[in-house]
Amino acid sequence: MRPWSSSAAARTTVLLCGALLAASAAKAQKPSSIRELDKKIRAGKKDLKQIDDQIKNLESEGERLRQNESSLERTLKELDAKIENSTRRQVRQKISIRETEGRMKALQSQASVLSNEGRMWENVAVADVNAYHVKALFPQRLTGHPMRRRVLRAVLALRIEQIQDTRSRQVVLAGKEKDLAASKEKLVRMKTEMENEMSGQKRSKADKGELYKTTQGRRVIAEAEARKLKETREELEKLIGKLAERKEKTLAAQREEDLLKRSFRERRGNLPWPAEGAVTARFGRQKHPDLDITVISNGIKIKTSPGQAVKSVAKGTVVYASDFRSYGRTVIVDHGGETFSVYGLLGDITVKEGEKVASGMALGTAGDENPPQIYFELKNQGRSENPLLWLQAK
Repeated sequence: MRPWSSSAAARTTVLLCGALLAASAAKAQKPSSIRELDKKIRAGKKDLKQIDDQIKNLESEGERLRQNESSLERTLKELDAKIENSTRRQVRQKISIRETEGRMKALQSQASVLSNEGRMWENVAVADVNAYHVKALFPQRLTGHPMRRRVLRAVLALRIEQIQDTRSRQVVLAGKEKDLAASKEKLVRMKTEMENEMSGQKRSKADKGELYKTTQGRRVIAEAEARKLKETREELEKLIGKLAERKEKTLAAQREEDLLKRSFRERRGNLPWPAEGAVTARFGRQKHPDLDITVISNGIKIKTSPGQAVKSVAKGTVVYASDFRSYGRTVIVDHGGETFSVYGLLGDITVKEGEKVASGMALGTAGDENPPQIYFELKNQGRSENPLLWLQAK
């Protein structure tokens, strides 16, 4: 393989760092994500409190309307009872008026009969008086018939008594007619009052009925709105739960990242070698063995044997497994905590991107170049570090 120049190494380093730092940047956004989740959770809880207040107000309004509705129902029942009672009373009054009118007609008929009878007795009495007068002008007529005189006087007295009796009965009948007329007038007045009372009761019932419908409608609307808000509240609670779950997962992932960072740092100087062999190129600025120039290496080269297994120095996830510029066949493993290991100049690759690997698991094999060697690099929080400080001392 051709030795690296300082400019070529710099370009390769920039390319590799760009790929690695992209993954690091995605992980570095987690604290911002947690802040955003906290903000959303706080906003959701604030909305939840407002919804709870609205539900409480709607339920209170619904209860008040329900009580008003019950009161209106009782009032409507009372009005129905009053209207029914007034209707029965009105029926009785109509019957009483008809009966009074019937008695008045009967009395009027009797009055007519008595009037005719009175006129008859007056005519008879006048005739008897005239007869008595004629006979009285001629005393000799009655002198010779004393019995006739007594009979005539008795007849006149009877006629006067009959006239007086008829007039007396007319007076009594007139009194009854007057009483019945007063009773009828009272009944008609009561009937009018009852009709007005019933009309007022019906108007009140109609007004209360409209109010009942309005109250019932408002109560139904309030209850429907409360149900919708409860459904919204349930959805919001689920959303807050999901946000909290995401936050917890993010926090757990962050805690795991922090743990991985600490865990990886604690393994400094104890990592296993990716392959057995001697180091042929060290980390950092080195003088080229054949040219009078300085080269920069971000990793080390290890001379090994052809086909030897190249192993991961720690558990992690394969994030790159393909050719990469002058590195040849390259595998990059993400160990978490913004730490990556790079394995280049491989002969074969035996893993795939996204695959989980354990410490010591084979990633591929060394090539058959002369001499066969691999490239190994460690990136920690975006910076290349000397692998020899991390690998076990030989």
